[in-house]
Amino acid sequence: MLKKLTKYEFKATGRTLGILYLALIILSCVCRLIFGLNSFNAPDVNFATGISSLILIFLYGMLICAVLVVTFLMIIQRFWKNLLQNEGYLMNMLPVRSWQHIASKLLVSVVWTFASVIVVFLSILILSTLAMKEISMDFFREFWTDLMEVLPHIGFDGAYLIIMSIVILLLMTASEILQLYAAMSVGQTQNRYKILCSFAAYIVLSIIFQLIVSLLTWSTGTFIPDGVLMTLFSTSVNTAIYAGTTIIAVYYLAKCAILFFITNYCLKNKLNLE
Repeated sequence: MLKKLTKYEFKATGRTLGILYLALIILSCVCRLIFGLNSFNAPDVNFATGISSLILIFLYGMLICAVLVVTFLMIIQRFWKNLLQNEGYLMNMLPVRSWQHIASKLLVSVVWTFASVIVVFLSILILSTLAMKEISMDFFREFWTDLMEVLPHIGFDGAYLIIMSIVILLLMTASEILQLYAAMSVGQTQNRYKILCSFAAYIVLSIIFQLIVSLLTWSTGTFIPDGVLMTLFSTSVNTAIYAGTTIIAVYYLAKCAILFFITNYCLKNKLNLE
């Protein structure tokens, strides 16, 4: 059933985000083409051409903001309206456990978060080719060749650091989304001012986890400011890599587990759709 829920979530959210992604990539290509022509015909650039370029830049910036904002709002809206508002009556009548609802929405939200960042990066990469004198596949081919030459020499420590960095990034993203879910789940238990209570719950959770981070910093010497690693009392680089990344990964894994438990408990035992 989890697979069906996840598939449904992708279909429900993919339409809007897919259109935005496509629009951003197309606009990036259009900007690249027009700016390239303008730079080629620089002496002939007039006032109208400059205004049109400014309009394209403005639209491009607005579209990037739209992609990021819509992704964030989608994460909140799909959970709030689908499970905690009127739609919750229908969703909770399905033969599905509450944790499956949470897991499906979390998975889809994490995927779309990374997809949005990747699409924005690709659009910037398309525009960045303006700085190249020749547009060809040589740049990408050379980059891939250099990467293949470096990878065999990174060793176990390098591979471990890369893998753990990816794991930490995934866990950090999931924990931030789960904190939104947990705050909304706690807030909806109240009969009045649910949104305000959800906001207050988010602040309280942030304070609690910040205190935990401070305690970890004091007790282990490893500073965890939202995924940035600094080992304060380490005697070797290897110790810093293994101990630091492990502590950070365990921290975010525990944070995800706690927030998932809070969200699931509220949906299962304290659901208030009135």
